[in-house]
Amino acid sequence: MIPSRACRRFAATIAVFLWGVHLLLAQPITDFTSAWAKRDFVAARRWLPRAFTHSKETLVERVADVEYLLLEYGAKGGEEIAKKPQTDTLIRIYDLACSLQSGNKAPWLARKAMLAARFPQHYPSQTLTWIEDAIQVAPYECPLHLYSLWADEVDRKMGGNAGNYAWMWLKMDRLLYRRSLFRPEESDDCIRLEQHLGHHMAAMIPPCENIESAWMAQNLAEIKEQTIMNYLATAHLGRCNDSLGRTKAVDWLSSSRSIHPDFSRIMAMEAMERREYECSISFWEKAIAHEDDAEAKAGDLLFLGEIQKLQGRHAEARRSFEEASRLLPMWGEPYIRLADLYVDGSAACRLADFDQKVLCYLLVDLCRIAASADPTYGEESARRIRQYLAKMPSKAELELRGLMEGDTWPLRCWIGKAVVVRTP
Repeated sequence: MIPSRACRRFAATIAVFLWGVHLLLAQPITDFTSAWAKRDFVAARRWLPRAFTHSKETLVERVADVEYLLLEYGAKGGEEIAKKPQTDTLIRIYDLACSLQSGNKAPWLARKAMLAARFPQHYPSQTLTWIEDAIQVAPYECPLHLYSLWADEVDRKMGGNAGNYAWMWLKMDRLLYRRSLFRPEESDDCIRLEQHLGHHMAAMIPPCENIESAWMAQNLAEIKEQTIMNYLATAHLGRCNDSLGRTKAVDWLSSSRSIHPDFSRIMAMEAMERREYECSISFWEKAIAHEDDAEAKAGDLLFLGEIQKLQGRHAEARRSFEEASRLLPMWGEPYIRLADLYVDGSAACRLADFDQKVLCYLLVDLCRIAASADPTYGEESARRIRQYLAKMPSKAELELRGLMEGDTWPLRCWIGKAVVVRTP
């Protein structure tokens, strides 16, 4: 049947209407693209809200274009790079990205922070805040370089204010410590960055011969929570390498009623490097006692357990590792440390050959818990499990001792576990 003239006219009207709507929706994007191509960054920024309201999909492509142009101008040394409207446009894009992708705004905050750090003359009052925001939102996933930028900004803005500088340094050191625990592949980089922060601190440390008088002046000023006393004492350890100065620093911290766990942690690590293990254990225990953060406390317990293991105090080490696993049951590292402790420390018990094979049941269980609790340990756990399965008692060995599936076999000495027997 041939459509009537009225139907054809109606269809044509609808088509014209839809085409007009298309042009209306596409116009903001066209205007934005046109303004950007002409390097009219003020006009481009004006069109941004409407452009991205109509087409969120354009966002990533436009950001890539803008960043490419920034890098291109930077490489050529063109004068456009110093113009604030250009960087303001990019900042606006990052802010829109954060609002449109609120569940995944960490990468946009990181880009915004690094842009501000690259052009601090444009954002003198916002750069430090933006860097802190990017780190706080994703302390383990953000680019590690942001910590260096943070240190640079703190050094530039805090000037000679030792109190504020000490607090900012504490925040950075704490975040880096936790990041090194949960991103072991970055631990070396975190250590190097902490050393970099130490260089920033050096300018704030009084000369060794004046450090006690400097501490007394700060202490008499009743600085909040005696932060400066802790700070100067710790700095003394790093810069004044003499036994008398070290003794004074330890005495200052030991007498502090409000010692910060981070400073106890630093003292513990200093003592570890000097192989003064009893002193190190004492400060690790103080850090653990004063620490409220479960992640940091679990890390402290692992360090404490490793020193106890080194001293042959295997039962104490086991309790430290087990406490860490209770604090963070979804972290695989404490279970792996426990397995290593049983392997390395079993020699002290002089286990019989069969007992050593039965121990593999316990090791397999720990590795399976680690893998199920923390998928990042899946590959390492699978590798270990293959090794332990090959060393388990054979079916003949179990029958020789009258053991059946589900029976238990005691492992004495410091291990103190009754292991459930399973057939291979």
